[in-house]
Amino acid sequence: MSVFDRLSNVFKGAVSLRLNAMETRNPEAVYAAAIEGGTERAVELKQRIAGLIGTRNKAEEEVRAADRELEQLARARAAAASEGEEDVFIVLEYQHGELTRKRDDALARVEGLAVQVEEGKSALMAFRAELEALKREQTSMLAKKELAA
Repeated sequence: MSVFDRLSNVFKGAVSLRLNAMETRNPEAVYAAAIEGGTERAVELKQRIAGLIGTRNKAEEEVRAADRELEQLARARAAAASEGEEDVFIVLEYQHGELTRKRDDALARVEGLAVQVEEGKSALMAFRAELEALKREQTSMLAKKELAA
């Protein structure tokens, strides 16, 4: 271990001891910082969930659009089959397969995003509960400190 590494460790240790002493003397600041940081993280999580919901809604619209196109293709295929237009029917059959694949992909995205949204909502609710518990703990600590003074 070099001299600089050892000096760095000594410096880090000294700073850590100072911070611990400051936190012990001013727990209100520690609670306030933790609550503020938690509130910011909750807002970020909420924004991520909103983004997932937007993406899920777009994928749902893709599924609905594909369903409408598949209905049109089904009618066109039936007309081509009844009129004996084999070439047209083959092209429409190919288009049906491609569109069905795209629809299935979009549906899989919708299902995956729906799970992610629900997991995010659950995580947000749990996070908010933890934040409320921290606020209650802060209030209790401040009351005890006030009574001791």
